[in-house]
Parts: sequence; C-alpha cells; structure tokens
Amino acid sequence: MIRNVLFVCVGNLCRSPIAEALLRRALPTLRVASAGTRAQPGMPADPHAVAVMQSHDMDISKHRAQRLNPSLCAAHDVVLVMDKVLKQYVLSCYPQLRGRVHTLAEESIDDPYQQSYDAFAECYACIAEAVGAWQPRLHALAQVSVRDVS
Repeated sequence: MIRNVLFVCVGNLCRSPIAEALLRRALPTLRVASAGTRAQPGMPADPHAVAVMQSHDMDISKHRAQRLNPSLCAAHDVVLVMDKVLKQYVLSCYPQLRGRVHTLAEESIDDPYQQSYDAFAECYACIAEAVGAWQPRLHALAQVSVRDVS
C-alpha cells in the first residue's frame, strides 16, 4: 500500500515544493514530502514559486528545503523525480530505492531557478499536468493492501 510519496529535485526550492503542494491538495490521505539532492536545509521556497502557488490558492511560504537522505528514502514508498538524469543520480546514491523511483513526467520538467515568473508559471503547468496524471495511479495504490496484491 502506498502511503508516503516523496518529490525530489535539485534544490528543493522550486519544482518539488510545487509538486508536493499539488499532490497534498489532491490526495490529502497520503503523506507527501519533498527534498533536494543538493538542497541547503532551511532555505525557503523561491519567491516566484510562492507567488505562482498563491495564484492557484496554495501557500508554500512556510516550506523549508531539506536534503535527500537515507531516512527520507526509507520513509517513502514512491519517489518522483523531475527528469531521467536525476533518477539515475538518486539511484546511484540510493540503490535501495530501485523500483520506487520514477520520473514525474515523460519529458523532463526544467528547473526554473533564477528565471522569470513566467518560467515558474510554465513549470507549474507542467507539474500540475504530471501530478494530475499520477493522481489516479497513486490513489489506486493507496487503496490496495499487501494482502490484495499477493
């Protein structure tokens, strides 16, 4: 049964906090978190990310970055990353995640860090579409118990 989903990007300031908020709103019964492979712990979400999310009635102003680590990996059933390169990096650092790491979308979701508000708005649209595509699958997996699968 899927109960815990982790979104991973590089800095945990833009893409993964957006995805975290979107999935948390869509599937409130799941425990959803985000982290970055090179995150500086405690950093707030990018101001453009906060503004884009506010325009969609979501508040990520209290988000603080955290770095991906072994305990986060162990605590999550599914890890969704922003591109294939990041997937390979995560698996090289945490081979125990094999089978649990997936790309959020078919195409890479580009990092809007240090770009314009419009780049963040475009990133939001890509993430919203990808989270929407994952939503039915995650919802179904959250409903299936281990006994049902065996």
